[in-house]
Amino acid sequence: MRLKMKSVIAIGFGVMMMASIAAATTVCANNLGADVTTFNSVGGCTVSTFTFNNFAVGLAGGSGTPLVQLAGVDNPGTFGTGLDFNPNLGGGHTVTDIHFLFEVTSSGGTIGNAFLFNGGIGGGGIGERICDASGVNLNGQCVGSQLGSMNAPSGQSISVSFDGGTSIWVWKDISINDPAVDHNSSVVQEFNAVPEPASLSLMGLGLLGLGFIRRKVRK
Repeated sequence: MRLKMKSVIAIGFGVMMMASIAAATTVCANNLGADVTTFNSVGGCTVSTFTFNNFAVGLAGGSGTPLVQLAGVDNPGTFGTGLDFNPNLGGGHTVTDIHFLFEVTSSGGTIGNAFLFNGGIGGGGIGERICDASGVNLNGQCVGSQLGSMNAPSGQSISVSFDGGTSIWVWKDISINDPAVDHNSSVVQEFNAVPEPASLSLMGLGLLGLGFIRRKVRK
């Protein structure tokens, strides 16, 4: 009876440890085409160990109502894990410049790298700032510290490494020059996280628990 109880405890412990570090959901992938600000009401959307939340969009140039839609999920992408956005600039839209921000939280370690690709065609660009967990406003002012910045003209990509935490804020100024000839319907944003020692320890404990289960089953 005592041995069975130990086995049950080991099973529960092993499953709990593995689930806490290996759980991966695809909520974002199930909502392609959605207005990203609608994710805020449900706590954001998740890709692998990253959660994207607190989206905000503001008009900075042109006329009309700015809209950013979820266009794709990269898991993994070329340079990490992340999302593709459609900022709806040009191509019949009268919006020429938007400010766009969101929070990224990692349950798999410290976020230390960001990749940005500007899929726009023609004139225009994307200016990006990465802020610490304190936040950022729609004007691009970090509440706390700025961790990094990037600038990607249409059709170009760039990456930056920084000393971040498990939560960062990303702010973008996405613009085109002439809505009659320029357009942008593709912005790719990917991230990488470095596992923390505590997470590695939990993984080891989880594997140890499952190994104990396997040995008891064999006996």
